[in-house]
Amino acid sequence: MTNILLDVHFAEAYSSMLKNDSLHKKYNNKNIDSLAVFYKQILNKHQVSVDLFDSAIKWYSIHPQEMDSVYTHLLPILDSLKTIPLQDKS
Repeated sequence: MTNILLDVHFAEAYSSMLKNDSLHKKYNNKNIDSLAVFYKQILNKHQVSVDLFDSAIKWYSIHPQEMDSVYTHLLPILDSLKTIPLQDKS
């Protein structure tokens, strides 16, 4: 689950950076058309069906300590990928 959620976080972040135009709808500042494609690719990559992913998310929602355990492994990975903000040189 950690690897799937890592890819999901990447997809969510990337979709929020995509341009909004007449062909791509934005919802919560995310390009939902692209996000749907990303989710499909993520599930295919990890060989997980939509139904299995949904049931896993539901299971984790009623077992928050287990979800905390997943994020205990995930957060250091995400933190290590943060970029250093550019400093203003003016």
